[in-house]
Amino acid sequence: MLSNTNIFITSSIYDLNKKYKDLSEYGAFVAIPNRYRIILKNINKETLNNDIIQLIGLVNYMYQQGPGSITDAIYWFDGKQFYKVIHNTSKGMIKLPDKLVQKLK
Repeated sequence: MLSNTNIFITSSIYDLNKKYKDLSEYGAFVAIPNRYRIILKNINKETLNNDIIQLIGLVNYMYQQGPGSITDAIYWFDGKQFYKVIHNTSKGMIKLPDKLVQKLK
């Protein structure tokens, strides 16, 4: 997690591939719940289901707590681009980007 009391920490998302050198072969989940934090979670094929469920809960909590809430969205970062992870907690639905699903096969 990148965290800082500087409200400009979230702008480092644009240089994520330079700042975050330990990207797994499957990429990472990324979220920006508020102006002080960027959450990064390397994808591990064996723990992916548990990791994404925990991440959704954490992001929703941090987004609601603020301050300066930005989004409760979660993205997959493949080292070059961001792809939105579609999730609806009330329906228990999670849809990973098609490119990530292909990479995990």
